Amino acid sequence: MSSGPTRSKGKLTGGKWRPRLLDFVSALDESVVKSAFEKAFQSLPDISKAVSDLTVLEGMGQATASDNTTTPLLPESSHVGSETTAG
Repeated sequence: MSSGPTRSKGKLTGGKWRPRLLDFVSALDESVVKSAFEKAFQSLPDISKAVSDLTVLEGMGQATASDNTTTPLLPESSHVGSETTAG
């Protein structure tokens, strides 16, 4: 899915250097990512469960998973939004 690498690039430019993060995200099979996100969104409003559903993806930590699950609910809560929408 295209948003995964885009979000990861945003995290790389604004946070701790993670040299393999983009490689992990880019290597994920789109069907696996789609399945994980569908499961996570079905788990809402239980954010803890939704985050757990996403952190099974290689390169998806708790902060990114939390951002991905709360942003659709509260767009103003995104802490990497400006980096991921720029360019």
